[in-house]
Amino acid sequence: MSDALHVVILAGGRGQRLWPWSRKDRPKPFLPLLNDSSLLEQTIHRALQLTSREKVHLVAGPGLIDGAGPCQFIEESVGRNTAPAIVSAVTSITERDPEAMILVFPADHHVEDPDRYLQVMKEAIDDADSAEDRLWLFGSEGPSDRGFGSIVPASLESVSPVLEFVEKPAASDRARLDEAGALRNCGVLLFRGRFLLELVAKILQQPGDSRSSGKEQIPALSLDHLLLSREQIQPHLMVSRMDPIWHDLGSWPALRRWHPVDEQENLRFHIETSVIERIPSGSPICVRAAASTVESDGLRRLVLVGTGALKLVSSGNRVIVDMREDGEGPIEFSDALVDCQQLICLVEGDILLQVISARGGLVAVSPDLVLVATEDEIGSARWRDALKDPGSLEGEIR
Repeated sequence: MSDALHVVILAGGRGQRLWPWSRKDRPKPFLPLLNDSSLLEQTIHRALQLTSREKVHLVAGPGLIDGAGPCQFIEESVGRNTAPAIVSAVTSITERDPEAMILVFPADHHVEDPDRYLQVMKEAIDDADSAEDRLWLFGSEGPSDRGFGSIVPASLESVSPVLEFVEKPAASDRARLDEAGALRNCGVLLFRGRFLLELVAKILQQPGDSRSSGKEQIPALSLDHLLLSREQIQPHLMVSRMDPIWHDLGSWPALRRWHPVDEQENLRFHIETSVIERIPSGSPICVRAAASTVESDGLRRLVLVGTGALKLVSSGNRVIVDMREDGEGPIEFSDALVDCQQLICLVEGDILLQVISARGGLVAVSPDLVLVATEDEIGSARWRDALKDPGSLEGEIR
């Protein structure tokens, strides 16, 4: 395996996919979603099986990298997507090691079979060591999906040139891509550092402008959009097939596979309070939600997403979410799920929560928030859109 290998781990993000468990000051990679170690800690451990700690680099925002693990830190002052983050890291590394080969890992993947995963990586690294002008992707079989890029390989071999790369394909393209045998992009990249910078410089170079690109010029795009989707770049792409041994845990419903549920298939998390940036108090926020009855002491912000009419009580350390039809009588309070099925429930801190007659969806309570969202919402691409600008979503609930 190449002595020139460096691993870059991207640990940025806005903390929206698993909001409100993940937030700006505690992004998904830093959460112990599956066991006592975080996804980031597991990623660093895999990286250390491939190279030394001096060549493992973590890209993250201010205040997040302290104590993250045995690696080098590249602070990203402002998160601007993966293209600026990767180019900045590659520039920094190649200034010290011009021959660097760089493997980019997302920090938020759960790997089901680490030994097999590392074997695929090692084989690709060996192949890429003699291919100076190639960018290596990694793909697994699965139907095309808006959440993943699609890679069309030229053959069924374990390693193949790429005929086409489509980032997050539209619904109109998915049948064609599936028929062509497209693989799901897993977000891992392998390349010679100086070659990537040469490609970026060519893409950003304006007609008649001989200057090479500086990292401050990189637009706030994913590298997939900036480079991989471009027709002139695709002749440089290779793909290694990977068994479906990785999972990005990119939504609340995805967590059901990895945690035990009760007899009614409800999943409940209870976590310690660790929020630094609290959600400000204010009027309830209603997103695609019906009018509901609310009783609140104002300690927590109330957010309803996609819900029908319900009754919500938030007072002191007690929260009640009653989703029964109007006219039904009260139920004695208990810290429990009553007549609920397939509900995901997150309780942060010392709060007592009663949920009545929920069918799927998410109820999350914390010292600063009560969130109720339907199954359709938490499993859709609209979820993050609803959270981009809460201030613009404020509305009255009666």
